Amino acid sequence: MNTPEAIIAQFPTRPLNVTKVMAVSPKIAIVIGIIVLLLLFLIPYLGLPGLIHDYEISKNPVEVNAYIDGKCSSQVLIFTHCDITLKYRGKEIERSIFFIDIKLDDYSVSAIASRDNPDLLTIDLAIDKMISRSILLAICFGLILFLGISIITGSRNIKRMHQLLKSINDNRLYPVLVPVSSKSIYGVNTVEYTWSINQVTQKYFATFKEKKEGGVLIVPTTDPTKVYALGVSINEQTAPILLNETLTRIDLTEDERAKLLDAIYKKA
Repeated sequence: MNTPEAIIAQFPTRPLNVTKVMAVSPKIAIVIGIIVLLLLFLIPYLGLPGLIHDYEISKNPVEVNAYIDGKCSSQVLIFTHCDITLKYRGKEIERSIFFIDIKLDDYSVSAIASRDNPDLLTIDLAIDKMISRSILLAICFGLILFLGISIITGSRNIKRMHQLLKSINDNRLYPVLVPVSSKSIYGVNTVEYTWSINQVTQKYFATFKEKKEGGVLIVPTTDPTKVYALGVSINEQTAPILLNETLTRIDLTEDERAKLLDAIYKKA
């Protein structure tokens, strides 16, 4: 759809700059990615040794008379965490296990050792819940892996969008209407759109913090089949960058901003 003449008439002809295109900067995305990668390695490091330890005991278990102290607590009803202290043969062993369970009553536990290696000690609850613990560990690992892949992909998109931002700034910018699809999650408006250059179509993204700057600027049109947002570009061979609904992402004067918004909402 062509950009309405009323919008074009109110758009400045001097060189302009767009201040940002994403709600998160590339540096913040990199830091988040590093944290997720650390979690990705930390989860198996914390969970696997305990599972392997209890699996070895389960091969040839025997109940022993050991002192047991500890408690279990439930998180979000189905996630249970138990901290246990075992004292046996002059040794003190501390165990911490996580598993999925919907039991509301107290747990009754016994100390279990390995017949093959009596120094290996655990509780029967840890062995009984090995499958549940394995599933929970796999779920956590899978979620973190999915989040990590999403962040890596998102970081590439953020970098590409910031390169696009640099390429159009300090030039005369032209307003364009861009068909978009958008969704809002936890106050962040994420917008997806495509742009074709030399018959090659690429996907682009923009994000907006709704409380601080509003969402993407949607332009009223007569097309009932699509939603159009206002973007700016230097020419048809360069993908546009979307603007926020308060127009604070582009360096307009207050008077220019007011006139442009008036043209969009009253005359578009």
